[in-house]
Amino acid sequence: MPSKRGFLFTGDPGNGKTLLCYALASHVLQQFNVNIATLRVDDGLDNDDVVRLYEWASANGPAMIFLEDVETIMTQTRVTRSGFLNVLDGLKPERGVL
Repeated sequence: MPSKRGFLFTGDPGNGKTLLCYALASHVLQQFNVNIATLRVDDGLDNDDVVRLYEWASANGPAMIFLEDVETIMTQTRVTRSGFLNVLDGLKPERGVL
């Protein structure tokens, strides 16, 4: 099994999750040559879009992917929970992707 390659920050609104991600992204951009990707969440988003995002990040790594408000990805789009989780921590290792 590949090692886990991500972090999930949880907590009440206003506790600093997004601010921490901004600070982390800023630091990484200043110190290292890393690509940073985000995923636009809209009602047209589907499992294939999530797969393509991770494939892009893996091909262009090292890369960091930030997903804001993960719960909306599975409730307001065509992304299924199993499809999302298979990409997020599936069996296929995504080298150089955090």
